[in-house]
Amino acid sequence: MRSLPPEQRFNAALSDPAILEAVIAAPAGLSGLPIERHKALADDALKERYGEQLAEVSEVEEVYTTASSALGMAGGDLFKASGMRKEHFDELLGGLERSVDSRRRAA
Repeated sequence: MRSLPPEQRFNAALSDPAILEAVIAAPAGLSGLPIERHKALADDALKERYGEQLAEVSEVEEVYTTASSALGMAGGDLFKASGMRKEHFDELLGGLERSVDSRRRAA
């Protein structure tokens, strides 16, 4: 790859699956490709191989982010409604979290 002129390296990687696999398995500097091109090839190969799983992970991350945000808002509302001092509320909440965690581990 490095012996090819720079403008031909990317096309050479795309032309043969074995070359593409070798290029993305090695550090970018060994291919002679710019880092951005090497990353694009590797990202495309991952999407092609694991597209369905990556989509599932992305969906789970989105659900987690939404749930985490909702939990934070609910915690803020509970704190305001409790009338407790922040340190006491945090101590109580921490105890509840530890209890849930221990039950999860036991299950």
